[in-house]
Amino acid sequence: MGKKLLGCGCLGLLLIGGALAYFVTQTESGQWLGALILLYGGIIVGGAVMHDTVPGVITEVKRIENPTAIQAGSIRFRYEDASGTTRTGFRRVMYSTSKFEALDVGDEIAVWVCKSDPAIVKLVGYGTHEPDQCPSSNTEEELSAN
Repeated sequence: MGKKLLGCGCLGLLLIGGALAYFVTQTESGQWLGALILLYGGIIVGGAVMHDTVPGVITEVKRIENPTAIQAGSIRFRYEDASGTTRTGFRRVMYSTSKFEALDVGDEIAVWVCKSDPAIVKLVGYGTHEPDQCPSSNTEEELSAN
C-alpha cells in the first residue's frame, strides 16, 4: 500500500509541475525563460559530455603587476589524459581572480580535457583565455555516412 501512495504522490507532483509549466509558457516572458533553459541547459550538458575532468599540477605562474597591462599573467601546468600521456598546457590569464592570485607552483588544479582531442583543455575559474572549442567526437566521414 505504501508503494501505491508514493506512486500517486509522484504522479500528482508531475501533473502540478506540468500545469505550472504550461501556464508559464503562455506568457511571452515564460517563453523566453523556457528558451533560455533549453539553450543553456543543453550547453551545460554538452560540455559535461564532451570533457573529462583530470587533476593537473601548476608548473609556472607569472603575474603581471602593471595595472595598465592587457593581461594579468600566465599559467603553465602539467596533466595526464585518459590514455596516460603526460601533457603540458599554457594559458594566458586575461583578468585577475582570487583563484589566480592564490595559485602557486605545485598546486593541484582541475583540468577539463576534450575527449575527442586530449590536446584541447580548459581551465575554469582562473580568468584564462579559452579559444579552443572541443570538436565533436564524430568525424566528417562518420557524419556523412549517416
